[in-house]
Amino acid sequence: MNREAPMSDLTYKSNGLTYLGATPFSGVAYSENEMGVREEETSYVDGLRCGLSREWNDDGTLVKEAMYSWDVFHGAARTWHDNGQLERDGEYEYGIALHEKLWDEQGNLLSDYVLSKDDGQYEFLEKLRQIYRGGKNVGDDESEPAQT
Repeated sequence: MNREAPMSDLTYKSNGLTYLGATPFSGVAYSENEMGVREEETSYVDGLRCGLSREWNDDGTLVKEAMYSWDVFHGAARTWHDNGQLERDGEYEYGIALHEKLWDEQGNLLSDYVLSKDDGQYEFLEKLRQIYRGGKNVGDDESEPAQT
């Protein structure tokens, strides 16, 4: 996935995919400031965010980084306040927060969320895990029979 394209060359369509021309984009999309310094880069596979996404402020300091799969948070995601203090740190699976902490600009912990088995999102996550086991829809691989 060595292909790169400016974000301004990409088009987001109503089907939920991001295109370069007539083709769903695979590669790294980026934006730069007037000085040619990267402000943002996001990995795409077949038109969906998949992999690392990062944003920097004007002085080049990282302010956001997140992992995506199928266009939702999947893995670590972090944001930082302008002063460099960590603002949000979480781990996600299929877009559902497994755990997430929030801090104010002085580093004081504001919230500390952990997904519990009693949470309605937990049951939904379990269903997603069954559907997308191994990164594929169950039944996509002929060697693995679809569950009924």
